[in-house]
Amino acid sequence: MSTTILPNSKAPRQSSTIRSTPIAGRLAAIYARVSSEEQRENQTIKTQIEAAKRWVEFQKLVEHPIDIADLYLDDGVSGTIALAERPAGQRLLDDAAHGKFALVLVYKIDRLGRDPRDILNATHRLDQLGVAVKSLTEEFDLSTPSGKFMFNVFAAAAGFARDSQLERMSEAVNHWAREGVWLGGVVPFGYAVVGKKKEARLIVSDTPIPGLQLSEPDVVRMVYRLLGEEGWTCVQIAEHLNRLGVPTAYTKLQRNVRDKPTSGAWMYSRIRTLVRNPVYKGEHHFGKRSKKSREVIVRPVPALVDADLWERAQYALQRNMLLATRTAQYHYLLRGLMTCGLCGMTLCGHQIGRNSGLVHHYYVCGGKHPSRGRVYGKCPSKYVPAQLLEETIWQDILEFLDDPGPVLAQLAAQLQSRQVQTQNLEQERLTAALALSHKDAEKEQILTLYRRGRITGDDLERQLDNIAAEAAALKGRLSTLETTLQGQEAIATRLLEARQLLETLRARLKQHFTWEEKRDLVEKLVLGIQIDSPVDITVTYAFGSSAAKRTAGRAFRESLPAQDGACLRARDLRSW
Repeated sequence: MSTTILPNSKAPRQSSTIRSTPIAGRLAAIYARVSSEEQRENQTIKTQIEAAKRWVEFQKLVEHPIDIADLYLDDGVSGTIALAERPAGQRLLDDAAHGKFALVLVYKIDRLGRDPRDILNATHRLDQLGVAVKSLTEEFDLSTPSGKFMFNVFAAAAGFARDSQLERMSEAVNHWAREGVWLGGVVPFGYAVVGKKKEARLIVSDTPIPGLQLSEPDVVRMVYRLLGEEGWTCVQIAEHLNRLGVPTAYTKLQRNVRDKPTSGAWMYSRIRTLVRNPVYKGEHHFGKRSKKSREVIVRPVPALVDADLWERAQYALQRNMLLATRTAQYHYLLRGLMTCGLCGMTLCGHQIGRNSGLVHHYYVCGGKHPSRGRVYGKCPSKYVPAQLLEETIWQDILEFLDDPGPVLAQLAAQLQSRQVQTQNLEQERLTAALALSHKDAEKEQILTLYRRGRITGDDLERQLDNIAAEAAALKGRLSTLETTLQGQEAIATRLLEARQLLETLRARLKQHFTWEEKRDLVEKLVLGIQIDSPVDITVTYAFGSSAAKRTAGRAFRESLPAQDGACLRARDLRSW
């Protein structure tokens, strides 16, 4: 029998979670949901409510009275959103926790969610609150093994239907993208969209900018010329455009940036993003901004600059970066690995000279950059002493290499846990595969009964449809299990590689390391560093599931610069 394991949950209680028989003398809640896709197909919430009310009336006729406590309606809410994150779903769970009803009526269990995990989690949550769930179109009883199996089948069928729909939608989107259709998103600066829906196309916008004798394409060509031919920096170009009063693309759309109205000002980062965009040499990369893994489709669009100027601008960007690195008098060991906990920007190296001639080096949030400060205001974060933080993290790394026992033990425990999970998933996969292999035999048995006249044609059709639906659900579950097993295998491989890397690095442990060797080790072992304040720093290493949170001590306090408001006054500073 298939077994479903809910995350962070104990074994399910043998309770009246879902029953096939009516539950008398109880208050019931009606939960209904439709997404925007279903609304276009005229599947409204009203249909679900009426079906639930008819079921309640029927219970009264058979002397099992049930009263409706309230209606919980999520109209136009996608099933991919977890129940607790929907407006009516959250209210349903809150009222269930206060004992306002003991039964939830849904038209189908896929109203609770489209992903099997969401359905199981929602049902388990209601069960913990002492609330049962009743599907009006599906029969199962979780107090029995067969009922649990059928519930898992229906949940898998809902997930299979959702995955199939998403696959069809993705294929349709890719088709129209290859045809050159503009499918939405922020229109690149210098372009406009003509036509609607399948006729929408990206064209060059020649409309003059109000108050200027320039169009947006003129501005784009100016940016590439100043950078690629005249050697300007991104900061200089941004300040030049701001002096001219050129609006940004976000200004036209009145977009918000981090919950604040956009200032309409150009910054060096916007210039860099514009210059690196291949759309200006005639190539639009559809799908590269997607958060999910998907095919990137390259399609031609009208170019604003020729390919030679575009490449020279890329070279200029790289040259400016290399020049900045070469002229640096101090090599920052943790560059690119630190983010500000206040504004989310990356920290970069910065030096401050003293009257005594000494130079102190710090990590400073990019939100304190002058060009950004004029637009959004400077980030209030403090300076972090570079040398002290680098030495502290380097000592951590040396401890890893010198005594890897605790880390190796943790990796071994994680590997063992993964192996147990993999064995359970493999057992479930074998069970599902066995059940699927029996479907052909069931089909033959039904056909034999029909040929012998034991069942009618209607019975035959209904039974064959049920078998087909169960087979589809099992195939969907098998696909999900195989994907999950592949993920488990990838995680186990990563853990093994981490253990081997740690043992290899330990063999390389020596008395002195060059800066390049230190940087190589830091890149391998440090996943990220979050700076909330100079005494509240979270370092996430490559080994272990949780971040190592450190609190800086007196050395940090004494090392902070006594100017520009960078001093930190802390009441409770403990040793690192």
